[in-house]
Amino acid sequence: MPRLLLASLLMLIAQPACAAIISERPEAVAVTIYHEGTVDTEYLMENNPDHRNYGLAMIHEVRTVDLPEGNSEIQFRGVAATMVAETAELSGLPEGTLQRNFDYDLLSPSALVNKSQGQSVLLIRTDKRTGVVTQERALVMAGAQGAILKIGDRYEALGCNVGAERLVFDRLPENLVDRPTLTVKVQAVRAGRYTVALRYVATGMNWAAAYVAHIRPDGRTLDLAGWLTLANFGETGFPAASVDVIAGHVETTGEDAPKNAEVPAISPQCWPMHPDFATYPRPLDRLRRAVSGFNAPTPITNVEAEQVTVSSSRLEARDVGDYKQYVLPVATDVAAQQTKQVQFLDQSALPFERFYRGGANPTEYSPDNIQPATIILKLSNTERGGLGKPLPAGEIATMGMAADGLPLLVGMGRVDDVPAGAPVEIPAGESTDVWAQAKEVERNQVKTGEQERTHSTVEVTLTNSRPTPVSFEWHQGVYEDTRVKSETRKHIDKDGDLCWIVTLGPTERIAIRYTLDMPDN
Repeated sequence: MPRLLLASLLMLIAQPACAAIISERPEAVAVTIYHEGTVDTEYLMENNPDHRNYGLAMIHEVRTVDLPEGNSEIQFRGVAATMVAETAELSGLPEGTLQRNFDYDLLSPSALVNKSQGQSVLLIRTDKRTGVVTQERALVMAGAQGAILKIGDRYEALGCNVGAERLVFDRLPENLVDRPTLTVKVQAVRAGRYTVALRYVATGMNWAAAYVAHIRPDGRTLDLAGWLTLANFGETGFPAASVDVIAGHVETTGEDAPKNAEVPAISPQCWPMHPDFATYPRPLDRLRRAVSGFNAPTPITNVEAEQVTVSSSRLEARDVGDYKQYVLPVATDVAAQQTKQVQFLDQSALPFERFYRGGANPTEYSPDNIQPATIILKLSNTERGGLGKPLPAGEIATMGMAADGLPLLVGMGRVDDVPAGAPVEIPAGESTDVWAQAKEVERNQVKTGEQERTHSTVEVTLTNSRPTPVSFEWHQGVYEDTRVKSETRKHIDKDGDLCWIVTLGPTERIAIRYTLDMPDN
């Protein structure tokens, strides 16, 4: 006998006996999105179901409710599906709250059958051969994983009859909602209209910054554009929201997580009652047929994210403790399962200086290792230099101009968080004309008291084959408690490294030598 899945579920739902006060949507929403780890734009563009459980946002909602005197229940519908329920805070309600629940048994065919056990429903059947439609009352005796109906004195498995079947439900079971809902029981001394602020943490939102630098034909100035990518991987959208992002890595326990609704499929469990074993398929034939006809369902988290571009002329930056807050100048939609790009920087003709950088760590010396220097474009992050604003960390693509006048990618890199007044250093690819070679020429073990230490002498050869002079920064990574015992040129400390700055003339080669006094590792 053929096995038929449930054709459709028609829901005729009456109002509950005790109607709750329902807030369908907020009047105003503010969304603050945080970094969680190092995030790149490419990562946010990936179609990855795991994105829903990572990323962090603080949602601020303003809602208005009319409360009667005494006890009542408020349903705040349409809260984020990725809400971390224990973080929810309410203000503006009278006399505080008595109880709150985050309802995430979302309405679905399987959830409706599961929650309706013991209830009377209307079973409508259409005979596949004759087209005759019949209706009869039935009791739901078991749930979606093999739904069983009691019809009069007999029991039948749902979806095992010949022909289409559907159920009509008289009412919606308790605790089953069509949208994520925060339910709060409150007590009001007097009836009235109240403005309520609802705040909570949600996952599934993240952001990243990215830049594009276009070097102008003069070779001394560039145009710099910056973009924020906002990503919402949850199932709840926030239209016309006030949005800001926080630069910096907020510490979290990693234990708070959203509640995920389990939505199983309705699976009829049928058995042929009167099979003709002469024509019944052999077990191996049934296995082949089942495998060949299987189609895996596509989860909702694989919905393609839409990319939307919104330009804004100005992004306001504020200090929040040790973090930077970037506030979008206009309200924007933070749609469900969508990425959105907002331009926050568009500066033209910024003057820059070019220098070259190389470096090594204490274990990376090799006489045969010739290291191309990294090209660095240095901008003055001041108002006089054309910027003068804090810039969030992010990837940057540097474009030059080809001989035919078309833009040409010359390098990809990353810039760190840069405060106003600090220089911006843009990695712009590797040079084929400037390089370095570092080798350890001597290494001795020295015992000072009870402590073993290492003296390592390093020789670095810097080469410039360009017809113009260049500035070269050589960075030496060091262990903690490392001292410079001797050096042929004076160093400075930069970015946690020992740094030697050398000017190389046209086609010049210069060697520097230094001895490091290091702990014995």
